[in-house]
Amino acid sequence: MIDVNLVWIISLVLIAAITAILIVTGIISYKMNNNEKYSFLRHFPHELSYKDSPNRRRHLVFVFIYVFMFYSILWNTLPFITEFKSFAGLVVVEALFAVVTSLSFLAINIVEAKYVRQHTLVATLYMAGSFGMVMMTGVFSVLLFTINRSSSSLTVGVFSFLLAILQILVILNPRLKDWAKLDSKRSDSGEITYSRPKLFPLAYSEWLTFVISTLGLILFLFAII
Repeated sequence: MIDVNLVWIISLVLIAAITAILIVTGIISYKMNNNEKYSFLRHFPHELSYKDSPNRRRHLVFVFIYVFMFYSILWNTLPFITEFKSFAGLVVVEALFAVVTSLSFLAINIVEAKYVRQHTLVATLYMAGSFGMVMMTGVFSVLLFTINRSSSSLTVGVFSFLLAILQILVILNPRLKDWAKLDSKRSDSGEITYSRPKLFPLAYSEWLTFVISTLGLILFLFAII
């Protein structure tokens, strides 16, 4: 097995740091530009910065760094593949799902939700990629457990399968079918105004997928160390 070393520690710290910076700076920027609090239940990840927001460029830089983390971690799996060549195929499949997940995450931060069809497509790819990634981590860890009988491999496998189940529940949420539906309210004058519900299905589904895929990436790290 690969010994725990500085590379893995740095990888974990970077994941935590980039994720925190990505979210915190976005929330602060949103409140400054919109005079309201950002809600993970009704706002999309891309709304942490709009095209005309001064924070837009900085936000996208952090998104690119977050995406790059997927590839740097996959690159660090090469020593593991050298040691356990029989797992090379699984790692390749895991890498493919990670590529889909990372690129679609980048896409949902660029393609705004007002482009309903296009945004729905990339969001679907994002959720599917996340499911495939955590599912493969689970399969990978359980098979590894059959060789090394390590309790840590089994633990990673169990948690990965739980994340996969959670991701499936997110994907199968029936409310996603009409996610763009808005609440309407008629004033005394007869004027109808529309607003988002407090729970906006696709918005909170994207954030749940973000949490699942990030935890999945961390679990994959633990699976191969």
